Amino acid sequence: MSPVGAEIGPHKNDHSYQFVDPGAIEIFRSKNKWTAREELQLLNGIEQYGFGNWEEISQRIETRTADGTFI
Repeated sequence: MSPVGAEIGPHKNDHSYQFVDPGAIEIFRSKNKWTAREELQLLNGIEQYGFGNWEEISQRIETRTADGTFI
């Protein structure tokens, strides 16, 4: 299989790489420090249950309560 992808400057498309868990990083800086995984669960919960149904949404986010505090 031949390499695919961009080659810009010294970056070559055939270098080795490793996956990093993107769900554990913090996207937005805040005092509550939500991870990317929690924010995705929040958005999915809002989509499923509707904006404002925090009790139901918090059940989808296993690490947060309905008021957004860390469990």
